[in-house]
Amino acid sequence: MIGWLRTAWRNPKLPFRRHFVVFTLISIFALAQLTWWSIFQTKEGLRLIETQEGYWQQQIVVAYVQRSSGDEGFKEWLDLIFPDLEVASNNTIQVKAAARDKLTNFVNSRTRMFISEGAFFGFIVLIGVLYMLRTCAKRSTLSIVSLFS
Repeated sequence: MIGWLRTAWRNPKLPFRRHFVVFTLISIFALAQLTWWSIFQTKEGLRLIETQEGYWQQQIVVAYVQRSSGDEGFKEWLDLIFPDLEVASNNTIQVKAAARDKLTNFVNSRTRMFISEGAFFGFIVLIGVLYMLRTCAKRSTLSIVSLFS
């Protein structure tokens, strides 16, 4: 890769060669940034799920303490204070399946959004690279194939 960059930079037959090299480097950086955004959003989604799980565990502990106090309206209190929790059939307190599904759907939709935006951005960069290659090929007697060899 370095060899063809050096050739493109020094070749006097290739008009706008420095512009092409700079544009190519910017494009490579943009694609690397796109990859990083995708990885970061995936990890951020997992971190959000872990944080919410920890918060739900704290709520469950508080609910157990409240129930042990002997309050008769415990289920109403639980629905009012912690709407994501429920009393299971075995009398344990757990997170509602709907709350877990809502969190998972939120994280997945955000991840899809970032990856889709990144893919579109990558497509735009690719069009720019192809346009730049076509422009260089039109203005040069040097073929694109010889540029990469």
